[in-house]
Amino acid sequence: MKKYFMNKSYKEKNNNLISKSERLLSENIKNIPVEVAENTRRLIRRLNTYQICLSRQKQLKVKIKSIAAFPEKNPCPLLRTTGDGTVIYANPSGKALLQDWYCDIGQFAPDFLRQHVITTFHTKVVKKNIEIKHGNQIFSFTIVPETNTPYINLYGIDITEHKQIEESLKFRINFETTVANISRRFTILQNFDDAVTKSLADIGQLSKASRAYLFFLRDDGKFMDNTHEWCSEGVSSEIQHLQNIPFTRFPWLMKSFQNMNIIQIPDVSKVPEEAYAEKEEFERENIKSILLLAIRVGGELIGFVGFDNVASPGTWRNEDINLLGITAEIIGNTIARRRTEDALRTNESKYRLLLENIPMRIFYKDRNSVYIACNENYAKYLSIKPEEITGKTDYDFYPKELADQCRANDRVVIESGKRIDVEEKYFKDGQEFIIHTIKVPIKNENSTVVGILGSSLDVTEKVHLEREAVRSRHLVLLGELAAGVAHEINNPITGVVNCAQILLNKSREGSMEKDLAGRIIKEGDRVATIVSKLLSFARPKEKRNIVSVYEILSDTLLLTRKQLENDYIQLKLDISKDLHLPEIFANFHEIQQVFMNIISNARYALNQKYSGWHENKIIEISGEKITINRHSYIRITFCDHGTGIPAGIKGKIVSPFFTTKPPGRGTGLGLNISHKIITDHSGKLTIDSVEGEYTRVCITLPTRNSYIGSWLCYISLIAG
Repeated sequence: MKKYFMNKSYKEKNNNLISKSERLLSENIKNIPVEVAENTRRLIRRLNTYQICLSRQKQLKVKIKSIAAFPEKNPCPLLRTTGDGTVIYANPSGKALLQDWYCDIGQFAPDFLRQHVITTFHTKVVKKNIEIKHGNQIFSFTIVPETNTPYINLYGIDITEHKQIEESLKFRINFETTVANISRRFTILQNFDDAVTKSLADIGQLSKASRAYLFFLRDDGKFMDNTHEWCSEGVSSEIQHLQNIPFTRFPWLMKSFQNMNIIQIPDVSKVPEEAYAEKEEFERENIKSILLLAIRVGGELIGFVGFDNVASPGTWRNEDINLLGITAEIIGNTIARRRTEDALRTNESKYRLLLENIPMRIFYKDRNSVYIACNENYAKYLSIKPEEITGKTDYDFYPKELADQCRANDRVVIESGKRIDVEEKYFKDGQEFIIHTIKVPIKNENSTVVGILGSSLDVTEKVHLEREAVRSRHLVLLGELAAGVAHEINNPITGVVNCAQILLNKSREGSMEKDLAGRIIKEGDRVATIVSKLLSFARPKEKRNIVSVYEILSDTLLLTRKQLENDYIQLKLDISKDLHLPEIFANFHEIQQVFMNIISNARYALNQKYSGWHENKIIEISGEKITINRHSYIRITFCDHGTGIPAGIKGKIVSPFFTTKPPGRGTGLGLNISHKIITDHSGKLTIDSVEGEYTRVCITLPTRNSYIGSWLCYISLIAG
């Protein structure tokens, strides 16, 4: 402290001396010779320079001290070794890692790391992304040789969680690919046995099972046969021992399948006592754990598919159960379809009964593609009576382009004499329809094609759901990618902000350094906030909680504001924290999804009407508390002056798959999903619009207190 005051006193005296010298020189400049005055000025300038150098030197020492402390505060492991791999330094994180490796300062690094150090020392080449596995952890090291020194620096980071996410992502992709392949095989079915065999191999390998198999029941469920089997490498086949087995031999299995579709036995040694017959068979096959799923057609048990593991007991994952369940459903659906087709070809006496009850749309044409008959479902689809179809053609019911396509497909069946599967697409009243049709030739006793028997199914919803599933998968992948990128961003941002905080604390008030440090901290916090909002999309779906509508809207605008600005769309908000709107009981991200969808629709409508900037290119958002039938609600209103909604389609806009956007621009699910979310929250979504003028969307939700009686509250809301 004494030294500080001495230095301070010295500086003050020195500054006073310089100032006094400058003042005396100015006052007596006329009485001093020119040469003396010039020498005096030089001396004063040197004194000033010396003073500035002293100040800068002190600041530099402070910065060097701050930088030197950085390795000790770094949460990632930092190590330094000699060229032979001897550890000579480790920061706190590095020391913790060395303890796990049973290593200490002054000892060789573990062998799995030491060889990389020695190679780097001799080659003088930086090694990056060196993955080291140790126990349950995975580390990524960057190994850097120090120039002109015998030392090697190792910079590590724990990437265990990142690797787990990566493996999970790979499994999801493989899962979806496997399901898609199985679905494709059975949709365009050429050989049933081949499709089953390949599908069992796919699901068995993905689930890492020892065996995957298919059993069918026959003779009214009295006997069962193992018809198809896949075995992993080194596992013996059992299919030859599992033929013509009385189902009554396994009473516990029979009883279990009567009451459930899934039978999971994690440990065969612990099955119930009444399953002694099943246990004996399982042990004969050396099975340690087993998973079975029933195959049913029309509620009737016709067989089952299964996995088993001969290596060790263990509980089967939900993913394995889902995979086996999807396979069982696809096989069941395929068998149902094959039974239907066989019945249509071989049993004419049952034709009409089956024709009128089957859920598919059935029709019969002559060889000139003129309709002869159809079932009730097909007539209902065409909005006619079954007898009215006779003598008509596709041109009487479909657009010319689709009718031409139907006629061409008919010619292929007639000329080739073979069955075809086709998907036909067309638009009606602005809505897309996709029809999957199977056409088979009808032949007389001379094998001459005399007509076409067809069955069609509206797969519009299925196709759109598949597209939406792909889109959702992309969003998940994007969310997981965002999580990974955010993790990589957060670490350096934290370091930057911490260093800036140190610089801020050490800088003088009003100095340029303090101002720059403050700006760095502010912008760093802004980056961290944006990253946290992106991360929310990668997190699992949360339960309903007490949330603030203002916070949900703020987070939504944080993610969409830049896009709106790029489109020259202005936001006019009549909702703020100062309004003190009541909180609601809701799922934060579901309500945010609704807000984002409504803003996206408003943005599209404004861009359709105004290609560039316009004074009316505005989205107005307001919030208010209202009371309906003595219940408290919050009403959020979104209004835009875009293209509006034609009066003729107002009643369809919340219908699934209905969209006014061009093909490829919209799925037609946004408003439908939003409507379901709000209804599920005991709320109400209403839309008021005039074509060419405006669209106003109102969302009414019960407050947290009103939500307790949500059913009564919903009834009063509808009544109000």
